Amino acid sequence: MNYNVVLENHALTFLPNLILGRYFCYLKTICVIKLSIIIIIIIIIQAYCCYRQNKLQEALELLRGQEETSGVLQLESQIFYRLGRMNDCMSSYEKLQKFKIDSMDLKINIIAALVAAGRASEVQAAMKAHKVDLTTRALRDTRSFELAYNSACSLIENKKYSEAKEQLDLAKR
Repeated sequence: MNYNVVLENHALTFLPNLILGRYFCYLKTICVIKLSIIIIIIIIIQAYCCYRQNKLQEALELLRGQEETSGVLQLESQIFYRLGRMNDCMSSYEKLQKFKIDSMDLKINIIAALVAAGRASEVQAAMKAHKVDLTTRALRDTRSFELAYNSACSLIENKKYSEAKEQLDLAKR
């Protein structure tokens, strides 16, 4: 019996099965990963729908245990804000800072949350850290009045009344 021929025949059938088996294993893994991602997306969308319907506790329950992505943290902070849980809201915003998102909406929300959390003394420093300057032309959009108003609230709390009046005048525009 020629062992070389037997070995070659065995190798010819074994190797393709091994490769094919690994391919199916990889394919199965990819499908499981994609399915997991789809399920996570559906849960986040469901949580957002609950948030929009003011089912805030239900929305929080859906987000519980999810990976702290920027989207999850933004939604979570909005839910906490609506619930009046300002410390939790600010905690979510602080975690969100690691994503380095440069969004005016996010900056507006952070400043509003600071004021609502009774941390108005931190507003001016936060505005400086986020490079928010209410005198720039870029801030004369439809939402800059919110920044000016919240900035004025912090200035009033710090007894800087003339500066607060300037901010309120800016908010009127």
